[in-house]
Amino acid sequence: MSPTVEATREVAFRAARDGGARLRGELYGTPPTAREIEGLRAVASPVALGRRSLHVAAAALGISPHTVDKHLRTVRERLGVRTTTEAIWMLREQLA
Repeated sequence: MSPTVEATREVAFRAARDGGARLRGELYGTPPTAREIEGLRAVASPVALGRRSLHVAAAALGISPHTVDKHLRTVRERLGVRTTTEAIWMLREQLA
């Protein structure tokens, strides 16, 4: 696992553990996997912005849009947020 992915994963774990989350699923508080973080980053990239972001991210990662969507749902649950945008902002704020 690359150092960047590992650092992002650690930030996500700390945010999930320490943040005041609104949703508490079974996965809440467990760190996102490296692949889930990659999916979140792919959707957050400027290239993927727009209605077809799942398809652009899927093509970049070499997986199906359904799999990207599943990764994003899991990350949202782990971080205790409702939207992918909230997950992206949470990670960006923690990395800043």
